[in-house]
Amino acid sequence: DIAHIDIDTTVEIYGASIQIGSYLSNFSADLMMHIATDAQATAFDSNVANGKFTLAGRKVHDVSATLIKPAESSNFFVKSFRGMLGNGILSANAKVETIEPFHYETDILLASVPLHSLKIPGGGVPTPNQKTAKIMEEIEPGLVDARINIAGTSAGISTRQGRGSATIRQAELARLPIGVALLQITQLSLSLDPIVQQGEFDFTIDQDRIQFEKFDLACRDLLLSGEGWLNTESNEIALRLRNRGTMPIISDILGGVTNQLFQIDVRGTITDPIGSLAPLPGLTAPPELPPSAPIASTLP
Repeated sequence: DIAHIDIDTTVEIYGASIQIGSYLSNFSADLMMHIATDAQATAFDSNVANGKFTLAGRKVHDVSATLIKPAESSNFFVKSFRGMLGNGILSANAKVETIEPFHYETDILLASVPLHSLKIPGGGVPTPNQKTAKIMEEIEPGLVDARINIAGTSAGISTRQGRGSATIRQAELARLPIGVALLQITQLSLSLDPIVQQGEFDFTIDQDRIQFEKFDLACRDLLLSGEGWLNTESNEIALRLRNRGTMPIISDILGGVTNQLFQIDVRGTITDPIGSLAPLPGLTAPPELPPSAPIASTLP
């Protein structure tokens, strides 16, 4: 019979992959671990240092965290997680049940993360022109702050639920795919400054869909405000935006009149969006995402 065992050890991990919630790959870190076990239960705690990994194609480095599994609980906790995403900070706390269906909850914060660090990665070997474009991309303006709460199980996307909010500042519309689509449309009818002073987004997450309850982009003279959807698997997007000025009273009058005449619809994908005017929007249904394909479980 095991009376009681205490183990202190250091473990080095290289290139591990984990799939729960989002796909995490190329995980490497140093773990300073303490394990205490007896015939009744096992407790575990570890300090993570010098970590790095790739999360859904985005590289995170300088990772540190505390991992805890109390003896009296079936829950595994990730506390005080901190890593660098570009030059910004990614922090989080999470709880994972160690029994099936391995339910998890996580609260994620982004602070001053460069916009280019969040862009959807491309594939293939970069050409010289693509390498030059990447260097230019990495000095482009735009910072993101966000808070996202997500819960689900190891069964995968079909169990994912969440809510979040985000802001973007100091970006240039002309450098954003969706911004290019908006500029092409608004140049026909509105005067739109290409510098985004503030973007604000509130959203819910349901399986593979994000519903934007608030989608606002504010430039010097104009606020585009609306709602819509994003499919996280196909990157398809469906938005309807209304125009507002930034001058009190005049903005309300102008917006009220023009909203009756036209609004702006955005379809396509987040990397290749297509903008169009929706004349007489009261008579035109807003864009919708196509029906999702059945979402398979990731469990064997």
